[in-house]
Parts: sequence; structure tokens; C-alpha cells
Amino acid sequence: MSRIAARRLAGGRGFLPGCAEHIVSAESARLPDLSSVWVWLPSSAAIPDWSKALVTAAGRGLLLPRMVTHGGLALQPECVSARVRRLRLYAALRARAWLPDAASRWAAADELVALFDELTDAHVALSANAEQFIASVSDSYRLAENRVLGFEARLTYELWQADTHMGLSQVAAERIRLHHLARSAPGPLYMVLDAPAEAAQSRFMELWSERAVVTVLEADRGELPSLDSLCQRAWSDTEHDTMPLIVRAESARTLWPQTPFGSGRLTLMPCPDLETEARVVAHQVETWLDAGRRHIALIALDRECARRARALLERSAIRVEDETGWRLATTRAAHLIDAWFEWLATDGHHLALLDLIKSPFFRANLEEGQHDLAVAAIESCVRTHGIVGGLDALSRALMKDAAYGDARPMVLLLRQAGSMMPIESATLCDWLERLQAVLDHLGALEALVADAAGRSLHAWLDEVRAESSDLDVRLDFTEFRRWVDSELDEARFRDETVSSSVRMTSLEAARLRDFDAALLVGADQAHLDLPRPAGLIGHAGLRATLGLKSPAEARRRRGLALASLIARADTVLATWQERRNNEANLPAREFAQLALLSHIAWGDDLIRPAPSRQDPQAHELARPATEIRVAVEVFPVRVSPSQVELLAFCPYRFAVATALGLSELDDVAEELDHRATGQRLHEILYRFHSAFPDLLAPTEIEACAALENLARAAFAEDIEDSWNDFPRLARFLRRVSAYVRGQREWAAHGGWRPEALERRLTCLLALGDGDRIELVGRIDRVDRRVEGGHALIDYKNQTRKALIERIRPAERDVQLALYAWLFASSLAGGEVDPESEAAERVCAAAALDRAVYLPLREDGACTPVELPDIARLARSQAARLKAALVALRNGAPARAFPAERHCRHCAYAGLCRKDYLM
Repeated sequence: MSRIAARRLAGGRGFLPGCAEHIVSAESARLPDLSSVWVWLPSSAAIPDWSKALVTAAGRGLLLPRMVTHGGLALQPECVSARVRRLRLYAALRARAWLPDAASRWAAADELVALFDELTDAHVALSANAEQFIASVSDSYRLAENRVLGFEARLTYELWQADTHMGLSQVAAERIRLHHLARSAPGPLYMVLDAPAEAAQSRFMELWSERAVVTVLEADRGELPSLDSLCQRAWSDTEHDTMPLIVRAESARTLWPQTPFGSGRLTLMPCPDLETEARVVAHQVETWLDAGRRHIALIALDRECARRARALLERSAIRVEDETGWRLATTRAAHLIDAWFEWLATDGHHLALLDLIKSPFFRANLEEGQHDLAVAAIESCVRTHGIVGGLDALSRALMKDAAYGDARPMVLLLRQAGSMMPIESATLCDWLERLQAVLDHLGALEALVADAAGRSLHAWLDEVRAESSDLDVRLDFTEFRRWVDSELDEARFRDETVSSSVRMTSLEAARLRDFDAALLVGADQAHLDLPRPAGLIGHAGLRATLGLKSPAEARRRRGLALASLIARADTVLATWQERRNNEANLPAREFAQLALLSHIAWGDDLIRPAPSRQDPQAHELARPATEIRVAVEVFPVRVSPSQVELLAFCPYRFAVATALGLSELDDVAEELDHRATGQRLHEILYRFHSAFPDLLAPTEIEACAALENLARAAFAEDIEDSWNDFPRLARFLRRVSAYVRGQREWAAHGGWRPEALERRLTCLLALGDGDRIELVGRIDRVDRRVEGGHALIDYKNQTRKALIERIRPAERDVQLALYAWLFASSLAGGEVDPESEAAERVCAAAALDRAVYLPLREDGACTPVELPDIARLARSQAARLKAALVALRNGAPARAFPAERHCRHCAYAGLCRKDYLM
């Protein structure tokens, strides 16, 4: 005989205390021992608030009732975990060869595990045979015959059957245990429900009521003037409710003459971007804490924005307790495994190598000082010698140079670790044993155990290894790596050491909990909307046929949870980004409807603009260092024309790079970049003009053939290392004939012949007080003609158009003009004051007739770009250089004021931070 009683209590903040008072009153004869009473709660997160409400209602200490929560009884030894089922389903898909690649098989296995759990939860029985299941699917889709649909239905049926024979899933085991618990009915049961009972809950109550009394305590969402009922009025399902929103708004105004959302009770705040939203969230939390609120919820709908807000709060020394947990894959501990896999997969690529050895968990069984020296030595060797990848190449470079001796033990350790994890296929248990052996050999296990996230990772490794001990599924390295990545992405890490009044949680975990304030981060449709069921089972008709929850039902239950949160929190703020990926980003449907209803009823749409930017606190930002003064002790004693050009573009960058000696490490070039290509072209032309000082001696065909051969030889090693370098050679080969023709015309019409190649030039500039600075440069070519006169030639891996722009106006150019001054000064003895009367005579004596840039990126005629009035420009630029250096030496600040194009790839942006001021 069914004995189920229903009690409707006021919703909102009074619901939980009301339930507690009812139980205390009904079970007063048992007080203070309620341990024989059972209570069902929708979420285990509500247990602390529920226990507090019971004690408050009783006014004394209690032995609390036994709690039953959804999913709380699932972890039992006889269960087959979802990860094991997923592996077996993957193996079944691979054996049947139904799907073409590993990625699609893993995705299908994930989807099928979720589907089968949903079917089990809904008590859907397996059809008698595949044809019967296919027929029901076809009827639902209203298709007589469809090959694709039939294939997908047969795949689902066969794997459903295979999954059923694997053993009890966690969902099935929980259902069985709940069934046994209900059959025994050890005492009265109180079902505390903030939403209508689902089918599984109804069956549980029916079974329990056959032996003991069941009392259902539900929130009344009828016509009571409560916020949750108002929200439900705004979100009424238009498919089943013909009452227009304007009518519902007028009805709400009758019940609530004044807006119930006044004084910031509910605020909707669109933000222009993620950073603004995160700063708004952090600022609001700080404001609430300053106002004395001590129970604050951050509903992390947008995890990226919530994590950014968390970082901003921690800058202000406000800790956040994260109930949802971090994905284990995002922790530094898990990154060690990913770095190791990447190093193996790329055969020791230098980026993967540096990423691995710089992990804080990679200790290599070395002392801290030795470890740091080894890492620095390996990075220096890799970058200095341009080692793209491979331990053999690295070992050879280390053996050649004794300066890298500190790195050899670490490289030997890596070689040994690589041999411990061969990448041929193996069982999952074997793979995990190899991985743990490698981590132990690398000295990582001890470091992992000492870290909170590392302990979670270590426990995860032990857990999956125990689960997979009897599995005979074999995986190759790529499959194993993909499995580890996906499992770590699903696993959660919670830092139990953090306890705070600010809690990051989920909408589901917020059910039946009271908050002083709640903040929904990412309240847009994309983040709040539930994912639609995918694949075959996503069809609404088929879901109805099988008895599964429809998307409309899922949306309705989400609305109930959202309404409950709004009703139970004193203050609610919902934020979202107005635009994402340069497209308009709409608020969630529920908030849009609530804003419209509020606007119609009370003339307030609840939307408030976000501040354009929250002012940073003093501790958040250091003062931007957009200027620097160079001390005399570190003032440079030598500069080159290219460094002087840097001084002209950005004095701050010149001071940091030359005076302070701060420079970024060279990147390892996997293929030739623009600068390296220019170096190769300079080498080729140096050898070519050395071999043919008189280009009129050989024929044009002979000269072109010689230049082509030199180019092929120069690029041969680069192309062997990377085929991507071949197009650079091909582009130069297309320009060979134009270059030879242009140089022959230069020699025939002007009478020019190379006098010096790669000539080093030096001179001194007096800075006062007896101090001098040496100006040093190397000009690519100095030509001379028989009747007298010189020409300076500077090769540039640029187009003629770019070089013309470079010298427009001519005073803008620095490099070639300084080469001209260097040439003239070196001929005069090396020290000439550019501001003196002798400067003009020195330039005249040098007989410098021409100074040109020679473009090497022209497919057509290789016409030089000439700097006009070279003698005047040489004196002018040298005088400007002297004046600038004297000012810097005397304490003038070197300021950052370059054009944006010079800032775009600047290595010192983190020091200057000019972009912040802009």
C-alpha cells in the first residue's frame, strides 16, 4: 500500500528552514536522535546548509538524519567505471572498422557511454533484437528505409548490447542499490525537492512507501508572491502557454505593485569584452566583502572568465574556494606528462625538450643548483647551435664544447628515460607502468607527491592502473596519448587547502543553498544553454519513444534551478560579453525574457552598463617604465650603424639593448627566416664577386651559371634540414639573370669594379671629458673606378619599393649615411668631429660619389636605390649621433616613442609597457 504524503511549503529563502521545521515537528518524539530518519536531497553540496537548518529548527544538538543524494551511492568495487567501458567500446569500434580514424572512434565511444548511462537512468530496456530497434528508430524518424540511419541504429544497438555484457555501470549499480534500499525502507523518508520529481525519484518513492511513510516536501510555485514564481511567470513555456508576455507582466504588476528587483536585487550587466567582465566580477566581489557579505557564490558558467576573475581577486589577497574543481589537464602537474609525450612524439624537438626540462616537476635527480645549471646549459646549446631536434645532435654539440658539461647528465637521463618507454603498441596497464617508471626515473614522482595537484595526478595514475589491470585492449602510442589527454580533461582537481567565503560553484550545485550574494559569470545563451543530445539519439521523437528526457524538459528544469538561485540569494548579478568572435552575443533566453517582463511591468529592464574599465589598484600594476637613464658606468663603448638606427627609432630600446645588455635568446630557426635568408644571400654574393672581380670578363651565361651554382651550394644544407627552404632558393634563382645583367651594366656604363668586399670600418666620436665611443660597421661592398671615386653598396633583402620608402625623405635614413661617414673617417685616420670644419674636407677627400642600397627581392631589373647628397647626409647623421650620445651620457632619459610598426615585434614590450599607456 502506497503511503506518500505531499507538503507544499513557501519557496525562496524560507523553503529549507520550512522543511527543517516540518521534520523536527513531525519527528519530535525521536529528538535529539534523528539517525533513523532518511532525507533525500537533490545535491550533496546542500548538506551543510541543510544540517544547519535542522539544528536551528530544533534549537539543540542533533544526531542528524541519514542523507540520500543523487549519485551518492555509485562508487562500489563491483562497478565498471566509465573509462573502462569507454576503452572497451573504442576497441569494439576499432575491431569492427566502422569508423575511419582514432579521433572519430574516441568521440563515438564518449557519446555512446553518455547515451547508455542516460538509457539506464531512464530504465529503458534493450530491444529483443537489432531489427526491432532499427524499426523503432525508423518509425520515430518517419522513414521507411535509410541506409545511414540503419547503420547508425545497428551500431548503437550492437554496442549497447556489448556494453550491457561488460558488467554493471556506475549508473546501473546506483539504481540497484537505491532499489535495495527502498525495498528495505529502514525508516521514514523525506524527499526535499526544489523541482518536480523525475521518473527515477518517483519509482524510488513508490518502492519506499510500500514499507514506510514517504513525505514529499515541495516548494510552492503557484500564485504566491515569491521571486521564483515570478521568474517562472516570465519563463512560461510559450508552446504550452498561450498567455502573451505582456499579459503575464500586467498580472505580475498586480501581485507586485513595486518591482521586487529593486535596490540591486537582480542586475543584468553586459560587458564589452572578457577582461572587462572579469574586472567587473572581481570588483563586485570586493564590494560585497567590504559590505559584510560572507557567503558569496560565483556561478562559473564561463570558466575562462571566472578563472580570470579569480586571478584578479587573488591579486587582492582574496582566496576563492573552487567547488567545481580545475580540470586536471590544466594543472602544471599534468603538463609534465603532456610535455613528455610531445618530446617522444616529435623525436626530441627542441621546443618540446625545453618545455619538458623547465617543468617544476622535472628534477632529473639532481640538486637544485645543478639542475638549474643543466637546464641553462641545454637551452644555451640548443639556441647557439640551432639544434632543431634529436638527442644525437644535442649530444654531439655538448661534446664539442666543454662549457656545456653541466648538461650532459641530464641528456643521459633523458636518453635512458626514452628507452624505458618504447612507442610500440601495448596494453593500457603496460603503458601506465612505463609512464610511472619514466616519471620515477626523471625524479618527478617525489615532486608530484609534494604538490596538491601532483598528488591528484599521482592518485589518478594509481586508480587507472588498478582499473586496467585485467584489460587486454592494446593501444598504440597515439591512441594512448589521446586517451590520457581526454581522461585528464575529464578528471577534476580541487585544492582542499583553500577555505573561503567566496565559492566558485555550478548552477546545479547551488540548489537549496542560501547565499548573501550570487554572481553568474557568462550568463549568455551559449554558456547557459544545455548541450543538445548528439547523434542518433538527438532526435526528439526517438527520445520520446524511448522515454528519455526531452530538450524542453531539460530547459524547464534548468529554469527552475535558476529561479531558485535568484530567489534564495539576497543579491544577484548576471554578467556576459556583448560580443564574442566579432559577433553579437545574446544574453540567455531566461534573462532576456525576465528583462522584458520587468520593463513592461515596472519600466526597468534590469540592465545596467558595465564600467568601461575598472581602475587597477596600486598593487596590481607597476608603473610603466617608458623612459630610462643610462648610468655612465654602463654606457656603451662601441656601437654599430644598425644599433644607431635603433637609437633613432626608439631610444628606450637602444638603451636597454646596448647599455644594459639585455637581449632575448635567439630562436632556433627550423627554416630560414627573413634575416637568415639575407645572410645566405650576402654569403653568395661575397663568393661570387670574389670569384669574378670583373663581371665583364666572363659571358653573361657563364656568370649566371656560376651564381646559380654558388646559390645551390649555399642553400643545400638548409634544404636538407627543411624542404620549406627550397622556395627561398627558387626565388633567388629567378633573380639571378636580372642581378648579373644589372651588375654588368653597372660595370660597363659606370666603370665600377669591386675594391673591397665585407670591409670593416671604424672611427671614433668624442663625447667630451676625454670619453670616446667607437663606431664600427661592415659595408658589403666598396666599388672604385679607374678615373677615381668610390661607391658604397649595401645589399638588402627587400624590394626596391620598400627601399625607396626607406629614404623618403633622405634625412630619414641612418644606416647608409653612417656607413659613408665611417668610410670617410677611416680614410682620414679614424677620428673626426662631424661638427668641425674639417668634416667637409674629409668627406671630399674620400671621393665618395655614390652610396646605394641594392634590392635583392626584385624579379625584374635589379636597379639600385641611391641616397642623394651623400656627403652632407653623412656629416648630418654623424652630428646627430654625437649629440644624442652626449645627451644620454649626461643623463638625458631615453624615452619610448616609436611608431606602432616598431613596437609590434619588440622584445622589450614587457619592460616598456608603452602599449598600456596607449
